[in-house]
Amino acid sequence: MKSWMIDLGFRTVRVCVDTDDAMALLASVEFDLIVCDLKSAPMNGFAFVHALRRMRGSPNRLKPVVLTSHFATRRRVEIARDVGSSEFIAKPWSRKVFTQRITAALLHQRNFIKAGEFFGPDRRRQAGGYAGAERRRIVPTKTRITENAAQLEV
Repeated sequence: MKSWMIDLGFRTVRVCVDTDDAMALLASVEFDLIVCDLKSAPMNGFAFVHALRRMRGSPNRLKPVVLTSHFATRRRVEIARDVGSSEFIAKPWSRKVFTQRITAALLHQRNFIKAGEFFGPDRRRQAGGYAGAERRRIVPTKTRITENAAQLEV
């Protein structure tokens, strides 16, 4: 992956030994993009993204985060979105898919939303509003993530 990122034009690619090392680095050094595996330790990828999005003062709090996993279920992708991930890449990936997702994370960054417990990129991907019969008339004032990211099974 590091060589692919260099091929994509990233001049500096840092690899951390664990999520504690990554969090210490992300607290003070600014990056353009963060990539994290869901099976990371000691924090899993969900907890890592959740913690990064709440790290006040970090120059990376609003940066795109791409989560990767060999175990890409629909539920895991939804949780990744709900904790603030920008993109999700299922392993094994091809160079083409990797390039598409990294490019999307960088070039199509979504606005950040603070709603209740959620803080991260806008989870809605479709342009335009929903016009069907079940369209909300009142915008909800509070959104809640009910699961503890650190305890989710990866």
